[in-house]
Amino acid sequence: LPEQTRLIFIAHRFSGESYREIAARFGISEWRVEFELVKAVKQLRLHLKDYLPVLLLLTGTLRP
Repeated sequence: LPEQTRLIFIAHRFSGESYREIAARFGISEWRVEFELVKAVKQLRLHLKDYLPVLLLLTGTLRP
């Protein structure tokens, strides 16, 4: 992920910061925060789609 997108994603998903807090920290609008989060999730889904079956097998969610 691009640097800013990655930092915004981490701040929201792992640190629990709100859109407003992230926007203030990065000097961007709340709309931009939402846009960056959507972009991050789309890119992660695209790049990790091949690993989902393996992850499900390892966690026991999917049975062979």
